[in-house]
Amino acid sequence: MAENESIQNQPPMQTAPKKKGKAWLWILIIVIALIIGGVVAALFGLTSLFSGPTEPAKQFITDLSTGKTQEAYQDTANIFKEATTEAQFDEFLDAFGLIQDVHEVNLTSVSIENDVATVSGSVTTNDGTVAPVEVILVKEGGDWKVASLDLLPNQSE
Repeated sequence: MAENESIQNQPPMQTAPKKKGKAWLWILIIVIALIIGGVVAALFGLTSLFSGPTEPAKQFITDLSTGKTQEAYQDTANIFKEATTEAQFDEFLDAFGLIQDVHEVNLTSVSIENDVATVSGSVTTNDGTVAPVEVILVKEGGDWKVASLDLLPNQSE
């Protein structure tokens, strides 16, 4: 009987409690993923904001330097087209040879105010001349279009 008494005096078997730590771990993983996703999205948004006008400016200069003047003219703003015909644009480019000799475009600064962006940097010609460049773009229909291009030989030479 002593054996039966010892079995009866033992507390009933208990099942292991559910681990609450796993739920918190999953919540923590989800929160961290959301934070990382938010940071990545914010960085992408800032990068897009500042690269937005930079790419069209660079493409404009590249088109000019590779003889794609029609493409470049199409990428100009309406205000530019109203003041300059495509024939006048071509005449200007023929007279201004520096832009047709560009080897490298290095745009380093972007300033955006409302729908006007100023992108500046430098271009390097095939003979190694470095010239400062400034491109002003306006946003038309969601796209950045070139309103003006200032390209001068480097004054320090």
